[in-house]
Amino acid sequence: MESIKNAIRLKGFHLALFLVPSQWKSVRVAGLLSEVLGDIFTGEPGILPLPIDAPAEIPRIVMNRENVAQLTISAVRADLHLGEQMADWSHINLVSGRLVDSIVGDLKLQVIRVGVVFVCEIMSDDPLRHISQRFLKPIDLMDELDLAWHDFMNVGNERCNRWRRFCVGPPLGGKRELIVDVNTLAEADSPRSAENIKEFTSSLIIQVGGDFDGVVGW
Repeated sequence: MESIKNAIRLKGFHLALFLVPSQWKSVRVAGLLSEVLGDIFTGEPGILPLPIDAPAEIPRIVMNRENVAQLTISAVRADLHLGEQMADWSHINLVSGRLVDSIVGDLKLQVIRVGVVFVCEIMSDDPLRHISQRFLKPIDLMDELDLAWHDFMNVGNERCNRWRRFCVGPPLGGKRELIVDVNTLAEADSPRSAENIKEFTSSLIIQVGGDFDGVVGW
């Protein structure tokens, strides 16, 4: 089987920063992020007025550029989604670094865990045939398929969770995706520096982009 990288196209990227809950002013955070990421999010950020007892997971700040990018900030996490217009290997590294510098360096928010998701479109039937032969009983390639499995991988010297998922939708108009989800272990509870997070994220992006077959376990 030839390299799977030849049969996929990167179409989406998601960076999740898991935060230590703290008190901060939404107006200040939104203003700073608008300055740093203003070339991506050209509109005004949405600031949601929430009651004091609102669940910590509900976003307090939403920045969105339709079909291009979205950034949401809650008390416990920051989530950056980049669509296919921005899903370039070098570009996602640059944008991720800018966000991390702002969250950790400028705003002094503490990050304890990091998650990165790569969404790839499957461009041919070859990977599906390979999956069928390796993991499944013979199937019709037009059938729907949702296959996921978990193990661990090293990013630098750090052991991380790794999920891989193949999704094949209905024959007419269904999606054909390979999703790679890598995140630091839940046991980690020490705040990370901006440099540590950027090094981790950059190393993972380079690792996935340079050795996609190895990361996927092909």
